[in-house]
Amino acid sequence: MRFVFLESSNGLPLTKKFTSTKVQAYPLVKNVNSHEYDVPKSNEGLKEFETLLRQHAAAGHSLLKGLLKRPLFDESRAGHTDRAANRDLLVLDLDAITLPGYKLRKSLSDRDVTNMAETFINLLPTAFHDVSYIAQASSSLGMKGQRLSFHIFMFMEVPVPVRSLKLWLKTTNHEVEELAHQLELSANGQSIKYALDISVADNS
Repeated sequence: MRFVFLESSNGLPLTKKFTSTKVQAYPLVKNVNSHEYDVPKSNEGLKEFETLLRQHAAAGHSLLKGLLKRPLFDESRAGHTDRAANRDLLVLDLDAITLPGYKLRKSLSDRDVTNMAETFINLLPTAFHDVSYIAQASSSLGMKGQRLSFHIFMFMEVPVPVRSLKLWLKTTNHEVEELAHQLELSANGQSIKYALDISVADNS
């Protein structure tokens, strides 16, 4: 499996910033450098991927959910994302959701992230219940009351087209009862805001 991390060419961390009064969005960065890795599709590969996530997060880099047509060096990624490539990384991006029976504590630990991920996995079809995965807290976790934001990464045995992955994510939002009752309109009132994000080609 191939993974791509992006680094801003000017050294700006590709992260949100939180203060006591506001949230500063991801910086508008035009040029980036890419870092690409190939890891085996195995439990050992999953552990290697976790190490890469930690290393690049600490350096202020971001994970590209998709792939690039070629490596980038001090240039824009516009037009270089390979949107036709099949995906074998499943990213479950949960944004400001509530989970049945789960109460967020004021002081959070790794175990709390594990517990909320396991609670969510148990809501999915049984095929997901014995799958290895990585759970990652979102940068906003703990800042929205009892609404949880986190990511789950899974390796898929067979790569699937982006369109099929988007369709499955959208369907899951409607078929899993705990997600369906949290569907709401977006801020402009013209689209649905999904609890389980259906984008598969953005930075994470």
